[in-house]
Amino acid sequence: MKVEASTAGGMTLPGKAREINGWLALAVLALVALAAYIGYTRLHQPAVTVAKPQLATVTKGTVAAAVTATGSVVSPATSRLAFKSTGNSAGIVSQVLVSVGDQVKQGQLLAKLEDGDLRAQVAQAQAQLASAKAKLDALKAGSRPEDVASAQAAVISAKAKLSQVQAGATTGDIQAAQSAVDQARANLAGAEAKLASVKSGYTPADWASAQSAVDSAQANLKSAQAKLDQLKAGPTQADLAAAQAAVDQAKAALTSAEDKYEMTQNGDLKGSGGSSNSAVQQAYDAAKSSYDTAVQKLQQLQAGATAADLQAAQSAVDQAQASYNAAVAKIEYMKQGVTPEDIQQAQSAVDAAQAALAGAQAKLDQLKAGATPEDLQIAQAAVTQAEQQLALKKAPYTDTDLQAAQAAVDQAQAGVTLALANLDNASLVAPFDGVVASVSAAVGEPASGTIVTLVDPKQVRVDVSLAETDVAHVKLGQDVRLSFEALPGPLFSGKVIAIAPAATVQSGVSTFLVSISVGDLIRQQQQGALGQGTGTPPAGRTPPSGMAPGSGAGPVTGVASGSGTPPDVSALKPGMTATATIVYAQKGDVLTVPNRAIKMQGQNRAVDVLVDGKVETRVVQVGLTGDQVTEITGGLSEGEQVVVQTTSTAAANVSALTGSSPSGPASGAGPGSGQPH
Repeated sequence: MKVEASTAGGMTLPGKAREINGWLALAVLALVALAAYIGYTRLHQPAVTVAKPQLATVTKGTVAAAVTATGSVVSPATSRLAFKSTGNSAGIVSQVLVSVGDQVKQGQLLAKLEDGDLRAQVAQAQAQLASAKAKLDALKAGSRPEDVASAQAAVISAKAKLSQVQAGATTGDIQAAQSAVDQARANLAGAEAKLASVKSGYTPADWASAQSAVDSAQANLKSAQAKLDQLKAGPTQADLAAAQAAVDQAKAALTSAEDKYEMTQNGDLKGSGGSSNSAVQQAYDAAKSSYDTAVQKLQQLQAGATAADLQAAQSAVDQAQASYNAAVAKIEYMKQGVTPEDIQQAQSAVDAAQAALAGAQAKLDQLKAGATPEDLQIAQAAVTQAEQQLALKKAPYTDTDLQAAQAAVDQAQAGVTLALANLDNASLVAPFDGVVASVSAAVGEPASGTIVTLVDPKQVRVDVSLAETDVAHVKLGQDVRLSFEALPGPLFSGKVIAIAPAATVQSGVSTFLVSISVGDLIRQQQQGALGQGTGTPPAGRTPPSGMAPGSGAGPVTGVASGSGTPPDVSALKPGMTATATIVYAQKGDVLTVPNRAIKMQGQNRAVDVLVDGKVETRVVQVGLTGDQVTEITGGLSEGEQVVVQTTSTAAANVSALTGSSPSGPASGAGPGSGQPH
């Protein structure tokens, strides 16, 4: 029989019910343990450290909205200098007169090309100009009188010839033509006789003449050789004695002639024995010439033969030898008898004589027959041509000729100008005072592209690129604050001088180039500049760059800490990194609070205000927002203190003071556009 378990109440529970009750008991124990742990951890939780809140006083000050961007220093006076075209291929650099870093003056020579050919072109162009001017001057001056006279003489001659042709041949013309015919007949007869003689062979007279020529040439050769030998041997004592005797004799004659000449000079013509003063003068001149000749001959003998004398004597021997050889050759040629060439030459002479006779006879016949119509036309044409030449000499040019000559001068002048310009282009000069930034050529290299880059460090600007949301606030003439990494501390003034009309797109991002002029250093502090309010920075926090701690007096500008006299704009160099802050809106004497004191509460802006030691949240109305402070247009009064939102610890502190959770972002993000709200 099965026994059932019973409960305390006397009821008996089945086995499955007892199993469920066991699990429930375990769950209850787990919950109790968890509750005990939670209670323990709450009882032993460390206390939160509550820091004292950071406060700022609502004060009046200046709020400025600005756009800040980074760019670089640019010199607007930057020239990349290259040689201009010189009218031919790229020239060769002959001189480079500067190096990087050199200070140069306007007009200073920097580099040169080889210019020999260019100078030659200038000279040629100048010569062409001179020629064109000479032709123009000649036209303006007209013909010379002698040219007109010559043309007139030509007209007279042509008319005389025409009259002669019209009148027919004169008796003298016919006689002259007849004489020409007779002479031509005589020449023909001589040529025919010569031909007959050649055909019949050489006569005894021919042989005798040839032998005589050989003998004469041989004698001349011997004489020339003897003279050469004598010159080489030098003068003999007899030659010297004879020459000295000739000098003595000539001297005596000269002395006598001088005495007679002096008598005539003293008026004693009769005592001189002369017929007249001129005769005595001539006798004296002849005696002096004879004496000089004798002295010269003696001196030549004493000096011996010169190289020129020996050369002349040798030439005479050579010529005599050539003549002798020719005479002997002729004898040998005659011994060979008459050749066909001799007969042909004689026949050609006969033919020429016959042609000359025919021409002379035709001219005689023409003279006897009178002038033909063609002759009259030729003579008349000669007269017409001569008259035209005379008219041209009297009026040598027309207005068209003068204009053409002037145009030639102008063209030549343009050629000179071009040649001089090409020569000038071979010299590279500085267009302004500046510093050489780069040199890209060496002597001997072809000149191409930029040769020298010149910058003027005294003229600089700053170029920055702004996003399209920022450039909308920028206008020409706006004031700018500039700082430079290479010159830490000081700020420079500036103004917007140019805004690019179109964007530059890179990687899908549009930016606009803005150019800013660079002024002097900002040497004095300016309160409230760039959105700096009068709030007091939190304790232990370094104020932003350019902000005077505690005073709220705005940026400390133009003062380089510990550097003495701050640098001026001349210390800036192209390429330096610059930071530009462009102020596009500004309000003065308005209530301001730090931007970090403002937070969002729903759709409103609010601040935490400290009132009687407690913080209360208050909705405010804001105006212009700057870099650090925001204008308050409603909801706060001057002198009230607001909580500056910093960290989560500060938020916990505010929560502890108010007894509620902080509302809005802990950062207190205010308006970021800088536009009034």
